[in-house]
Amino acid sequence: MSKNALWFLGLFLVFVVLFFVNTTLTDMDFDVTLEIAATADLRAQVMGYDYAAGYDLEDSGLTYLSSLIKEHQRENEAFILIDAGGALSGNFVLDYILSRRKDSGLRIQRHPVLKAMEYIEYDAKGLSYREIKYGLDILNEIEKQNKVQFLNANIYEQSGQARHFRPYVIRECTFKSTGRFVPLKVAIVGLIDPSVDQYLAQGIEVRPMDSELKELMPQLRKEGAGLVIANVHLGALQNSPQEQIRDKLDKLSKVEGLDLIVLGFDQIPGGHNGFSELMNNVPVIAPGTHASSVAFVRMSISYSNHEWQVNSQEMEIAQSTQRDANLEKIMAKDHQMIKSIVQDPLAKMDGAVTNYFAAVQDSFAEELVNEAQMDYVSKNIPRNQSGLPVVSLAAPMAFHLDEDHTYVTLPKGQVSIADVLKFYNRAGTLLAIQITGKDVRDYLEWTSQGFIRVNTDSKEPQYFLNSNFPPEQFAMLDGVSYTVDLTQPSRYRNMSVATPNARRIKNLQYRNRPVRDGEQFLLVVNSDLVRNNPYLSQLEGSSFVWDSGVDVRSILLGYMHEKNNINVVPANNWRLTIDKPVELHFVRPVTASEFLPIAGNGGTVQFIRRSSGEQGIYRYQPRLSAAAAAATREDKESAEKDDDSDEKKSSGKKEK
Repeated sequence: MSKNALWFLGLFLVFVVLFFVNTTLTDMDFDVTLEIAATADLRAQVMGYDYAAGYDLEDSGLTYLSSLIKEHQRENEAFILIDAGGALSGNFVLDYILSRRKDSGLRIQRHPVLKAMEYIEYDAKGLSYREIKYGLDILNEIEKQNKVQFLNANIYEQSGQARHFRPYVIRECTFKSTGRFVPLKVAIVGLIDPSVDQYLAQGIEVRPMDSELKELMPQLRKEGAGLVIANVHLGALQNSPQEQIRDKLDKLSKVEGLDLIVLGFDQIPGGHNGFSELMNNVPVIAPGTHASSVAFVRMSISYSNHEWQVNSQEMEIAQSTQRDANLEKIMAKDHQMIKSIVQDPLAKMDGAVTNYFAAVQDSFAEELVNEAQMDYVSKNIPRNQSGLPVVSLAAPMAFHLDEDHTYVTLPKGQVSIADVLKFYNRAGTLLAIQITGKDVRDYLEWTSQGFIRVNTDSKEPQYFLNSNFPPEQFAMLDGVSYTVDLTQPSRYRNMSVATPNARRIKNLQYRNRPVRDGEQFLLVVNSDLVRNNPYLSQLEGSSFVWDSGVDVRSILLGYMHEKNNINVVPANNWRLTIDKPVELHFVRPVTASEFLPIAGNGGTVQFIRRSSGEQGIYRYQPRLSAAAAAATREDKESAEKDDDSDEKKSSGKKEK
């Protein structure tokens, strides 16, 4: 056959193919199936490994989800894979390492999560407020390092009224099961809750999600989109009520032409396990958080009268127990590097730190955390929230899920990330709550339930620490100074005021001046501590100001790395007082005696004896109140004078 004949034959075949494609999309009806898979809030959990504790997590991590996703990819001829945001940030160890990405020896060339997502073949990725906290410049840098497309349609640069990120992507799916080549264009639009704008730099604004989607619809249809998916991350605020969340979803689901909402959010209905439902006849599905599950939507769709139509859908939240060996091999180098970094020197301590005695004296254990929290807020809180006096709260950390009391120490000398995480491993982001001076005083009164009233007329030893008050709820404040009068009854019983006239908190001051009830303060605290503290949780509900979006552990690591040399000296901003010398005892492990004597102005602690097993009895001698100390001195001087007088009288009698 001549070259010309071959050329004409080839041209004829092209026209035949085009004819059948055109016939397929204009004159023929088809029923096909499309499957969409989604992950959200992976929290940078790739390998299913807790770098802080040093052990594997069961059935959690992208390495588990990958095996399940790959199975569905093989079984479906048309398959779309989406991440709804929260993939890059949230594993605080990795967050910390990436925050130091330009330090010598610590630079990770590519974000490990995106390397894994590229292997799994994600079609698109949304953004969460945690990822926005990286900073737009860092996100731009990370995006250039990989093929996974970041999507967002409602973050704008005010200067030019231009969107900062690519607003959408259109993926073409093909169906061959019909015997013909049937293309379907699927548009994926990235959206984020407008409340995230508090984390963005000046000159950036976040517009309402529903109006942005409406505006984009004509353009999507013009580009041939037969199916539209909203890839949404909701909720930048810890205390977003469920009705607000549903109101936002309701408005979005009413946008004409929308076929599916894939949702990411820390506090979605169903929480860790995800959820699925129909809203205004639009399917809404959210996978579980922390790389625990994948959301699948299997859509039966048809093409008729020049339009694609969704006939029905099946939604499922699925988990996996099988690891992806290929992904583990790809990620092995990054995994080992992170494990190694966790053991590297972080900072130098000029003394050991322990929380054994945090209930009786100001402890540097809590103070170190408070210093890191206040430092971070001073550098990062939005300008419209700055200017208020800052007080910080950290619990003594003397608790464990499996035991009533556990105690932690940070050794003297060089300490590693692993050392710090054994010392402080409370998950949660740093929050700011606006409170009044009265709130400060009342909270301290409430937490002083940790003490039993001391009877100064008793000659017997008294145990004065209240074992019925949860140790994780006993937390003293830094940023103010005060004393706790142990001779007073507790003002509170649980959450109720039981003794209205009782006041244990005395001399409450901010920078050497009395705290006024009406003045405003900014309380900075770990969100996990708030959730587990009934008094703080009620304050948060009405006075929430700011969520940093950053794990407090990461903040503590960054603070210690920046300081490098830590001077272990408590501020001694609070102390316990009594008005007469009495014998006060408390129980702690015998090993606590290794940290005696302890410095501070709160009194003295002495080891008395071993009581039973590994527990010991300790004597605590708090400082007397000023008036009591003066009275005691007078009594002592008077007694000494009496003794001298008696001696003189006795001596005179002998001489006679």
